[in-house]
Amino acid sequence: MIETRRKTQMDQGTWLVGEAPVETRNSNLAIASFIAGFSAWTILPLLGVIITLLSGSIQAIFSPFAWPFLSAFLAILLGHMGKAEAEVRMMDGKSLATAGMVMGYLFFGVSALSGLAIALIQRI
Repeated sequence: MIETRRKTQMDQGTWLVGEAPVETRNSNLAIASFIAGFSAWTILPLLGVIITLLSGSIQAIFSPFAWPFLSAFLAILLGHMGKAEAEVRMMDGKSLATAGMVMGYLFFGVSALSGLAIALIQRI
């Protein structure tokens, strides 16, 4: 009977003391970190290949192949900032920030190992 009473009070928009819902927000920096890390692995490499094939040339730093590296760097930077913001302001989003940082660090690690492997293969 107590549960029914609480339910009807919640349905009417009134709350018992101590039962108000707590609204939490995700850190925008953490969300941006996750999006940047995800796009470094998925969207931007594919977009870089398509643009390069359509244009027929590869420019130096303005190459579409540099976009995933910039995105991975932003994922790391925004991830650290988003995690700090979430801790200071008592917000959600620490896991999103951590996921963005992991994707960014993994991207640089895999890229470095790939470059090393290519250099070693060319030496042989």
